[in-house]
Amino acid sequence: CPLTVPDASRLPVCFLVGLSCYYFTQSYRTHPLSAAKAGADSHTKDSSGGVSLKSFSELKGNLKASPGSSSRSEQLGERGDMSGPTFVISTDLGDITVRLREDAAPQHASYMRNLIEAGKYNGAVFYRAEKGFVLQGGLQDASGAKRPAGLPNPPLEFRLPNKRGTVTMARWEDPNSGAGEFFINLGDSPHLDRIGDSGWGLGFTVFGEVVSGLEVADKASLLPTVERGGLKMLTQPIVMNKVAMQ
Repeated sequence: CPLTVPDASRLPVCFLVGLSCYYFTQSYRTHPLSAAKAGADSHTKDSSGGVSLKSFSELKGNLKASPGSSSRSEQLGERGDMSGPTFVISTDLGDITVRLREDAAPQHASYMRNLIEAGKYNGAVFYRAEKGFVLQGGLQDASGAKRPAGLPNPPLEFRLPNKRGTVTMARWEDPNSGAGEFFINLGDSPHLDRIGDSGWGLGFTVFGEVVSGLEVADKASLLPTVERGGLKMLTQPIVMNKVAMQ
């Protein structure tokens, strides 16, 4: 199994040698950047002054199954509290409306609401797009300049599966390192759920779900990208003209 090649087309080969190989390959492909390495903290200036990505060679983690990790999710229901507050991300491609899942991730929901109400995402960008996988953005502008959240990071609150249409906080290997970078899942991504008992394997917190405009995110995933470190970064980041609570 070519674990050093983050290419989803190789996954059938991995299945032939075992499910654990599949999970490791998916982890290599997705955890680094979906865990905020494509976000503001992951960018470093190269010798030409452009933006480059940090190395992913340190990626490790225990990816063994974690018994009982889905019990809380089953109690809540994947589409639980339909009365939660919503916010709208306005872009030139259209609007995306997201419902905060206060029932599943109350501290993340509060954190995002505070950032939105403070105007932190107005003029920020989506910078990564991978068809059928993610549209990711966060607290940075089109030049890659970071915007400080100004709030303590919320603790990990993994309770819901990373399915198509859910909205998830990106993070580093530290489970409590999510700091405002987020992604919209464009497909079901069970490898981002709890599959271990440390690091990446603890899962990624779903704090919201798209209630309208998922087609806008799908459209964005078809735009031109450039590959950096095996990850697809938008050639022209998509500006969030305004992000506001409804």
